[in-house]
Amino acid sequence: MNASPYAGITGSQRMGLSVTECARRAGRFGFFSRQLMFAQAGRMNGTANWDLKAMLGRQLWESAVHWGQWRARIGELRGHEHLITQYAESKLGDFFGELLESADDAEFAIGLYGVALPAYREALQRYLGETNPLVDYPTVRLIKQV
Repeated sequence: MNASPYAGITGSQRMGLSVTECARRAGRFGFFSRQLMFAQAGRMNGTANWDLKAMLGRQLWESAVHWGQWRARIGELRGHEHLITQYAESKLGDFFGELLESADDAEFAIGLYGVALPAYREALQRYLGETNPLVDYPTVRLIKQV
């Protein structure tokens, strides 16, 4: 069977994820973006390091944009906002609570750049490897922007 690329999209022969699973993961990504936004905003005033403060401002804006994009994608997948909020009472929610309570700038930066963002990137990359890139192209495109 020839599985030639469609408009430059390869891997279209892959079975991919169900719509329900796509929506569930989009909800988790949405929760992650929202919590990143809240953590960055919550730490902004108390951040003493000016370089970190400037980076947080930019990343806070990007997290807010991404959260809105994930919310929209969930709607396109016929999901509901609870797919985002359901993670508040989970280990992921606990992590962000602890991140917000970091003792100082260094601890916050380690939690953000050493733990949270690498885990988020890994989850997004894993999603790209599991979904059908043709059928789920809107999510694939969103992940590439994130």
